[in-house]
Amino acid sequence: SAKESYGDNAIGYVQVKRDGDLCTVKGRITPEHRVRKKAYSVVLVCNESEDAILSAKCAGCAASQGGCKHAVAFLAWVHRRSEEPPVTSIKCYWKKSKLSSVGRTIKFIKASELGKKPSTELPQGNDTFLKEFVAECKASQLSKKKNADRKLLITCT
Repeated sequence: SAKESYGDNAIGYVQVKRDGDLCTVKGRITPEHRVRKKAYSVVLVCNESEDAILSAKCAGCAASQGGCKHAVAFLAWVHRRSEEPPVTSIKCYWKKSKLSSVGRTIKFIKASELGKKPSTELPQGNDTFLKEFVAECKASQLSKKKNADRKLLITCT
């Protein structure tokens, strides 16, 4: 009954009430073998300042006086939930993407500020690639053809 697979699927209708240092957690837990029967009511009372469990009781269970498995499963479930990070500390992914704000950070630009960036020029005297490309085209005898859409095609013949 302390297994996660049982407790997480069997527990529902959980209520939390805080009164000073005392925290009362109520819930309904479905019986493990008779799932169509009425759910058991489980109440857990703890002192949050002392980190102490004062009581864990199951109503309607035959073993409720000696500590039933429903109370243990509920206690384990509450413990697992207490170790989860608060929803406010988890990073939110349901918000506008950063990419959608590109181009919106600058509201306006003055005409005098246009064109102030230095232009980058290509290095001088490094035209060997173009010369090699032209030589390769001549060597492989490239020819020009027009296709049915009147677009210019360059093919190797």
